[in-house]
Amino acid sequence: MRCMKSSGRIMGVDLGARRVGVALTDPSRTLATPRGALTGPASRVAVEIVRIARDEDVTTIVVGRPRRTDGREELPDWFINAAAALEDALV
Repeated sequence: MRCMKSSGRIMGVDLGARRVGVALTDPSRTLATPRGALTGPASRVAVEIVRIARDEDVTTIVVGRPRRTDGREELPDWFINAAAALEDALV
């Protein structure tokens, strides 16, 4: 986990097996609004997330981690690959 900056918009990313949900806060971080869902190969989705983050002056990206219905954490291969693609695109 990395430290969050104290100002600027926050982007929430929900990595799913079929699509990736994106939400953004307002600049004051008072309200988050869904931005929509992205689909396609992980590398293309990661590039789109970075584009949105730059266009919207996002300073922090929070990525949700999947959990099973019983509450246990589950990191399937698709999640690990998508998270790695996002990290590569941010560098």
